[in-house]
Amino acid sequence: MDLVTVLIPAYNEADNIEKTIKALQDTVPLPRQIIVVDDGSTDATFEIARSLKVEVYRFEKNIGKGGALNRILPMIKGSIILLVDADLGNSAREVSRLLEPVMRGDTDVAIAKFQNSKIKGFGLVKMLAKIGVYFYSGKTLESVLSGQRAMTRKVFERITPFTDGYSIEVASTIRMVNWGFKVTEIPVTMTHRITGRNIKGFYHRGKQFWHIFKFLVQKGFT
Repeated sequence: MDLVTVLIPAYNEADNIEKTIKALQDTVPLPRQIIVVDDGSTDATFEIARSLKVEVYRFEKNIGKGGALNRILPMIKGSIILLVDADLGNSAREVSRLLEPVMRGDTDVAIAKFQNSKIKGFGLVKMLAKIGVYFYSGKTLESVLSGQRAMTRKVFERITPFTDGYSIEVASTIRMVNWGFKVTEIPVTMTHRITGRNIKGFYHRGKQFWHIFKFLVQKGFT
């Protein structure tokens, strides 16, 4: 049986992290390695995760998802890698839909395609990500921004180290396709926290848009 390494980047997820971890412990088959990467949380995320008998790495300052994951790359042991957002809660049980086709060898990468996702902004970030992936890879994908991904070790080693900031999913997807790996979108009914239509939400999406735009422009000059 393949060893599955689950990577859970987390930032101030004290309200969700326990449910997410327990759902994964109930679902991901043994042997498994579950790693929580606490990216400078100021709440009880670290303490809660550490109490649940998983590996936890904590950084004092928030350095961004890609940067935090890059720091723990040497700790990853699995032949199958599963990336999961910390705010999935009980719906994290659906990761089996991503793992199964990869473990069977039907695909190299399985990306969660949310069926009940409600966009609270104007869809500009999603549109930019989709266009960027198509422009640099020639492939049209709907779930470019999804952080729920299962992949083989070979794929993981090709797409790392990750880019910094919010361009991690876009950059990884472009690399996957351009290296010739089979990427499959899998419909799921997972749920997670949705950024609202308020100042905080628009600031988050604006930052996300800028990071992706900057990555795409820079890529055009490399």
